[in-house]
Amino acid sequence: MDRHQGDRSKSKRRANGTGKLSKLFGSRGSREKPSESVESLESALAHFYIASKHERKAAEEYRRAYNELGRWAEASGNAAIDDVVGRLREAVQLLNDRKLVSVDNHSSSVDHMKYIIDMDQKVSDLKERCAELKRKEILLKEQIEKGERGRGFLKKPKGGDLLVWRRQLADVQNEYALCVAEYKREKRELHVCTMLKVRHAFKGMYDANHDLAVQSQVAFECLREIVEQVPAVSTQDVSRMNYQSKPITKELVDQLKANLSSSQTQRTVRRRSEPPRRQTPASPPPPYTPTAPPEPQVQRNHVSDSYLLRGDRAVVFAHEVDSTPIRPPPRAEASHVRSSRLYPDLPPNPYAVQRTSNAVA
Repeated sequence: MDRHQGDRSKSKRRANGTGKLSKLFGSRGSREKPSESVESLESALAHFYIASKHERKAAEEYRRAYNELGRWAEASGNAAIDDVVGRLREAVQLLNDRKLVSVDNHSSSVDHMKYIIDMDQKVSDLKERCAELKRKEILLKEQIEKGERGRGFLKKPKGGDLLVWRRQLADVQNEYALCVAEYKREKRELHVCTMLKVRHAFKGMYDANHDLAVQSQVAFECLREIVEQVPAVSTQDVSRMNYQSKPITKELVDQLKANLSSSQTQRTVRRRSEPPRRQTPASPPPPYTPTAPPEPQVQRNHVSDSYLLRGDRAVVFAHEVDSTPIRPPPRAEASHVRSSRLYPDLPPNPYAVQRTSNAVA
């Protein structure tokens, strides 16, 4: 009977110890699995680094492609193709530089997530240390109880051994209490660190993508205008044509450099407490008057439609001036005039009826 009672008490103590461990740290079947979460985070960071590597490689391949296009354009003997492709190569190189900067900013933002892995590893080590101390405490308690309950004079341990075991048990219990307190503190710090690092990481990633999107839009508009400088020839004699758009393409590339380096393309973040930044003019622009001086008309050949639509340039073809003269806008009829106009309505002419009757007579 003593043997069965001792076995039951031993199994009960082991069950109580296992229950305390499960309550403190969570069982293996619970939802909290730090090792798997860390593995998922490490896998996500690895995929981010692979994507950044491919983006850098894509930018390098684009640079090589446009260098080869430049060599082909130089050997083509066509002035328009040579100039346009050369300017395209310069503009694409500027865009590739911005892409590389964006990739570096994106990668540096992803690096913030590494700190979460280090903190999680530290918490996992503390958890393992607590579990090890708890197992050691249980073993010492069993050993002390077995020594105090010894059977017979020969099997009973010495008093010095019991004192040593009790001292070791007290040291283990103190260390276990300190380790549990540190574990709980580090786990709270892990949650705070995780929220902070996730916020900074994703803000940096999306800010880098936003800046690249704005700069890409500016660059693509410039590339489109450069491409439109290629003459659209249908029936003209190519041997007598002169390409005159080199100043235009140079100006477009210079303007792109200025736009990409200026503060206009930089990210501007508005706080939610700030009022919306809506640019409303204080007064409407002045109306055009008939006495305004005419705009100078410059004759230019082979220019793009988007270049003609710019407000700071007035470009008119010579054949368009002869064939389509500028006509004044049609005068509005009386039925379309608003009632609240500046001058009042005049009374009908009383002499109109007499003049008509005299003409009939």
